[in-house]
Amino acid sequence: MQDEHRPFTREELQAESGRSQSTAKANLSKKLTKYARRTDNGYVAENLDDVDEESFARTCSQISSNTDDPLRPRFEIHTETLITKSRDAALAAVQVFNNPTATFRTESYIVLMVIAYTSLFHAVFERDHIDYREYKQDGTVRMVGGEEALMDASAGFSKFGDLCGGKYTRLNLDAARHNLNWILKARHIIEHRGTQHVDELLGSECQSLLLNYEEILVTEFGAYHAINCSLCFPLLLSSRRSPKLLEAIRRRQGADYDLVKDRLISLRNELPDEIVGDPAFRFPIFLIPVIGRNRRTADKALEVLDTDGLSAEDLADVERLILAIKHKTSTLMINPSEYCRLWEMNVVDKLKAELGNQVVSGDSTIAITNALIRDVVTAHDVHQRSKMYYRSLPDARAQYGQAFVDWMLTEYKGDDQFFHKAREARRNSVKLTPPPLD
Repeated sequence: MQDEHRPFTREELQAESGRSQSTAKANLSKKLTKYARRTDNGYVAENLDDVDEESFARTCSQISSNTDDPLRPRFEIHTETLITKSRDAALAAVQVFNNPTATFRTESYIVLMVIAYTSLFHAVFERDHIDYREYKQDGTVRMVGGEEALMDASAGFSKFGDLCGGKYTRLNLDAARHNLNWILKARHIIEHRGTQHVDELLGSECQSLLLNYEEILVTEFGAYHAINCSLCFPLLLSSRRSPKLLEAIRRRQGADYDLVKDRLISLRNELPDEIVGDPAFRFPIFLIPVIGRNRRTADKALEVLDTDGLSAEDLADVERLILAIKHKTSTLMINPSEYCRLWEMNVVDKLKAELGNQVVSGDSTIAITNALIRDVVTAHDVHQRSKMYYRSLPDARAQYGQAFVDWMLTEYKGDDQFFHKAREARRNSVKLTPPPLD
């Protein structure tokens, strides 16, 4: 009835459900008030897109244990216990990390999140009746204290990825697995050193650890168990400290801080660029004040921007804002100003030196111009490549790197319609394949 936008009567509901007249009447006045709105012509069905059929059936059930919490998915008791344990550990991890009085925040957060991940994978295996015990080389189950040893978080993630990886498109499971393994190695380093203030060294990876966890939790066990409903926005403090104060803090921490920092950077540098650059591994955060059109409106004070829904121009504006407020870079982050020192006219001159004044376009030729360069930038999202494109400020002229010139030459020599396709794509607002990652 909802799909057909057609009203129905109580008698129709009674006939279709097979319930008695009194039960149908009671359901409409109690259990189904969210889904059946009364009108002059009877009732109109609504809000059914928000509930699956199994949950709706529990809503209509005459068994009180079903109707008490109809939206909660039902699993076997041991699976339910593991899900609860996992969520409680994750919420405790966030609580301790956001505690401004705690001095052992990141370390405690990591320990609790590892427990959350371990229990999450165990819950998946328990639900699917998959053996997740640890085995020795001789094929027997490893025993610890008289109990069968179970897979840890790292081994559990590997097995999980092999069995369940096909259902994930939004989350790069390979980068998420590297994130967890990197966190485990970082835990080993910091637990053997008496240093403090490692929060800034690990914050981005810790943020990814939480986002990845929730994506897996919701995908496997439903949005009912999402922990974002249990969290509010944290109050964030700026890290504006003078260089002298920072230097004093480091001197007080002694050599352990530098050793931990160097070891963590070394761990990060062991990974390929495509993993380190993926937000599933490392989620760096820049605070950009949101300027509302009406400051009295009740918009969100803090919001995670979904860059997948942005146009190339909007994404470029965001990246320029990030660049404008960024005051430091990590060891693996690229400073685009070091690579991008060519103006548009320099790019045009370099292309002409290699290709001549004209390039193929369809059945004819067109001149190599500044406009053609901008067509390529827009169509291929070159804004997102730090070694190819750079603006010092939002209103500043764009500068380009030699890598951009080399890439265009390679693409054109492989396909003489490269510039023509970029021009048509820009005109039709179509996105083409971006250049390789830096």
